[in-house]
Amino acid sequence: MPQVMPPREDASGTAPDGLYERYATPAFRYVRALGLREADAEDVVAESFLRILRAQGNPPDGEFAAGWIFTVVRHTAVNFMRWRTRQEKLRDAASQEGRRNTECDPAQAVQEEEMVRALSEAIEALPAEQRHALALVGVAGLSYREAAEVEGITEAALTSRLFQARKAIRERLGED
Repeated sequence: MPQVMPPREDASGTAPDGLYERYATPAFRYVRALGLREADAEDVVAESFLRILRAQGNPPDGEFAAGWIFTVVRHTAVNFMRWRTRQEKLRDAASQEGRRNTECDPAQAVQEEEMVRALSEAIEALPAEQRHALALVGVAGLSYREAAEVEGITEAALTSRLFQARKAIRERLGED
């Protein structure tokens, strides 16, 4: 993960319980999995932690902290994506991320690029709730319980969304 500037410390001089150090990298990965470019993801993570630090009261302790933090990150990311969608399509942003490795076999590079493109398109074609569930569990590394809490659904519903998402991706990639 690139260096995301930590938010400023609270009035006591420290961020609460090292939340930033513990959750910034998974939050960054989660936001990237939602389709944001690296620089935009850095901004969303930084803004999320600023919101967390400004929040009234103390963050939840222990097992509930991750769900609370990822809920804030999710809302910040969704708000950013709504703003961004007005300016450009997310598909353009994803295509700009493709990079070629000039040191490998050109045919292999083209094949890998096509595979990445096909996978990106398959993920983009998923309904938003399936994409979010997949990103929370598969990329951010949250447990099913934590991801279900972030999404505001039961674990069974999250499991169903993940199953449907993976099935749709396999079917789509099998067609291509």
